Amino acid sequence: MVHRTKKMTFRLSEEEYRQIKEKVEESGLSQQKFLLKTALEKEIFHIKEFQTLIFHVKKIGININQIARNCNGTGAISNDDMIEIKEGVNMIWQLLNQSKIHTQA
Repeated sequence: MVHRTKKMTFRLSEEEYRQIKEKVEESGLSQQKFLLKTALEKEIFHIKEFQTLIFHVKKIGININQIARNCNGTGAISNDDMIEIKEGVNMIWQLLNQSKIHTQA
């Protein structure tokens, strides 16, 4: 058994307290085990690290919409458009992989 000698105290609003109590009850764990498990075992994602990813996804989404409009108008998609879509998807994958590495570090 782990010997715990440190104590933490923090304040909650009524709503936060109610939500945590509800989740603790649903989990079937003690409050201490629940809080330790969620604090130590859950992966935390930092929003700041995803801002670049979000920017590029939006930009690529706009490009894909423009390509789709052109395709709907002409009934065909150009080789250049396909290359642009592939490059955009590759960029998203690279950014996702970088973000994954940073959140695991």
